[in-house]
Amino acid sequence: MPDRIQSQRIICQGGLNTSQNFLVLSETSPGAATRLVNYEWSVSGGYRRINGYDYADSVAHEVTNGTDVGTGPVLGIFGFVTPAGTFELLACRKKNGTSNYKFYKLNPGVGWTSINTGTTQVATNVKRVRSESFTDATGNKIVFVDGINKPLIYDGTSWYQLVAANLGGSGSPGGDQLTGVNNPSVVTYFKKTLFFGGDPAAPAVAIYSAPDDPFTWTAAAGAGQLPLGFPIVQMKPFRDENYIFGISAIRKALPDEAAGFVLQDVTNNIGCIARDSVAEVGGNLIFLSPDGIRPVAGTSNIGDVQLSLISPTIQNTIKSAISNYDLSELNVTTIRSKSQFRYFISDSTIAQADAYGIIGAYNSFSSNGGWEFGELLGIHSNTSWSGYDEDGLERVFHGNYAGMVYEQEVGSSFATAEITAIYTTPYLDFGDTEIRKLFRTLNIFIRAEGSLTLSISAGYDWDRTTVLNPNGYSASSTGGVVTFDSGVLFDDPGVIFMNSTQPIFPVNIQGSGYAIQFTIYSSGTYDPYTIQGMVVEMSPKGRE
Repeated sequence: MPDRIQSQRIICQGGLNTSQNFLVLSETSPGAATRLVNYEWSVSGGYRRINGYDYADSVAHEVTNGTDVGTGPVLGIFGFVTPAGTFELLACRKKNGTSNYKFYKLNPGVGWTSINTGTTQVATNVKRVRSESFTDATGNKIVFVDGINKPLIYDGTSWYQLVAANLGGSGSPGGDQLTGVNNPSVVTYFKKTLFFGGDPAAPAVAIYSAPDDPFTWTAAAGAGQLPLGFPIVQMKPFRDENYIFGISAIRKALPDEAAGFVLQDVTNNIGCIARDSVAEVGGNLIFLSPDGIRPVAGTSNIGDVQLSLISPTIQNTIKSAISNYDLSELNVTTIRSKSQFRYFISDSTIAQADAYGIIGAYNSFSSNGGWEFGELLGIHSNTSWSGYDEDGLERVFHGNYAGMVYEQEVGSSFATAEITAIYTTPYLDFGDTEIRKLFRTLNIFIRAEGSLTLSISAGYDWDRTTVLNPNGYSASSTGGVVTFDSGVLFDDPGVIFMNSTQPIFPVNIQGSGYAIQFTIYSSGTYDPYTIQGMVVEMSPKGRE
C-alpha cells in the first residue's frame, strides 16, 4: 500500500516567541519564531531580512577634524533642518587630550568639520548628548542637553547657552527658573514650551520655559518648576499630555490656564528603567519597564491610560536583556514608515559583530495584539537618531563606540560586513505528538530582492539526545521579484522585466520523527528577502 502523503502549510507570522512551550506554539502559532535574528515584519507578509547600513558619507569618515582629533564613542548624532531648509547632520565626540567634547558637522564628500559653539562642553561623565528639534515663531531650532553642561540651542546660524543668571530672550538666554536645574539630562518640547529635567543636582524637578520663547526662563514671563516627587528618568509628550517617567512612577504635565502646567498621577507602581527606551511608534508611546515593554496608550475613555504589556511573547528575551546588559547603554531609534522601533543594547567591550538589540513593529494584522518582535545582531550603536531631511525623506543614523557614524536602511551589508540572519520555527508536531512522520519535502516560499543562498537545517523530537539529525541543506536563487522598468535602471539596458528564478525553494528532507524544527540561515551581503511561509510534505507512519 503506497504511503499517504500529507502536506501542512505554515504561514510566517507572529514574530519571535520565547515565552511559550513547543506544544502550544505548534498548535496555535506554528508560524512564530523561536529565534528570529535580523528579520523584520514585512508589509507583504512574513519575515523580511533587514536592510544594511553604510557610512554616513558613503566612505569611512571618523568624527574628527584636524587639530580637533576625536576619541572614544560618538556621544550624540542629530539631524536638523535649518530655517533655510538645509539638512545638517551633527555629531558630538570627545576631543583627544582634553576633558571636553566638540560638535561636528558632516560636509558630504569631505568629512566632519568642528563647530565653534562659543562654549566649552565638559565631557567628564557625559554618556550621551540628547536633543529635541522644534519650530517656534522664528523658525526651526534644536536644543542639546547632557546632564553635565548647560543646555545649548542652535538655530542654524547661532548657538545660545541657557544660564540661570541671565535675564531671558535671545540676547541674554536663560532666567531664574533654571536655578538648580541648569544641567538637565532630558528635554522635550510640549505646547510651544521647552521642558528640562534629570539634573543630577535636582533629579526630581522638571522646569519649563516661557510660552513660545525657548530663550526665556523667568517666572515673570511664565516659566516655572514642577516638583515630581521622584527622580526623572525621561519626558515625552503623547497627544495632549506630557508624560514624565520615573523608575517606579509616572506622572503627566497638563496645561493649566492659571498655573501654566499642573501635574496628574498616572501610576505609582510602574516606571521606566532605561532612559532612552521611550519612543513613539505606531501611535503608541512605549517604554521599558521592569517586566517588559509597555505602552502609554490612550483608550476611548477620556483621561484613561492603558499600560498593559505589549511584549508577553518575548518576556524571556526581555528578562535576559535586563539581567545581562547595562541599560544605561540602551538607545532607541524609530522607523516611522515601518511603524518600527529598534533597541540597541551594547557597550564598548562588545565586538561590533556581537552587538545586540531588539526590534519591534506594530502590525495591525498580527495575532499578538498588534506587535511582532525579533532580535538584532551587528548594529553597534551608542547613540542614534531618526527623522526627516529637507525633502521629507526619512533618515536613520547611529554612531558607534569607535567614532564612526552610519546610515541605516541602506545597502545589503553592515558597512561591507556580512549580515547574519536566523529564523527557527517551533518544534512542529502537526497535531499529534505520538505519531511518527516520514518527512519528505520542505517548500519555502521566498520573496527575494536579489540573488540569495540559504542554509536549512532540520532537528527532530524536541532536542532528544538519542535522535540523529540530518546534515544541513542549501538552496539558491538568482534575481529578484518580478520588476518592470523602462529599461535604463538595470545593468543590462535591454532588460525590461526581471524575475526571481526561484520564488519557491524546495528542499528534500531526510529522516523521520514525532516533531520537526527548521532553521533557515543566511550570512552574506545579499539583498533583503522575505520568508513568507512554507509547506511540509510528510507521510504518517503510525504509532510506536
